[in-house]
Amino acid sequence: MNVAEVIESLVEEKGLDRDKVVEIVCNGVQLAYERRHPGIQFVVKLNKRTTAVDVFAKKQVVSSVANADLEISLRKARTVKMSAQVGDEVEAPFEEPIGRIEVAAARQHIATQIRDLEQSAIYDEFRDKEGSIVSGTIHKK
Repeated sequence: MNVAEVIESLVEEKGLDRDKVVEIVCNGVQLAYERRHPGIQFVVKLNKRTTAVDVFAKKQVVSSVANADLEISLRKARTVKMSAQVGDEVEAPFEEPIGRIEVAAARQHIATQIRDLEQSAIYDEFRDKEGSIVSGTIHKK
């Protein structure tokens, strides 16, 4: 099951907003990468065409690279963005994997955020009924 299928499953089963679920998943992946590679700024996007999560590192375009984690040469930057100039910031694809500990932390973060989103949706649904009498049945999970 790929990421897009998981997102669609959550949207259908729990009635959550698709954009918010995508944002939560991307933030969780970004958190994992930033934990594994501190000091690097990441941008995580869901590729709708390939249904994969794409990870990009923000890098400064320079004429000669001193720190490969934070800088990119003008020549390489132009393969990412044709209009890149020295001094610009580009989002270069980041291919390094993350460890299982970071994956577990991301999974936990995503699960917590999804749970909070569910609770918020339930609260919003019943907020209008405050002060009125409603009959219902409580089911314990």
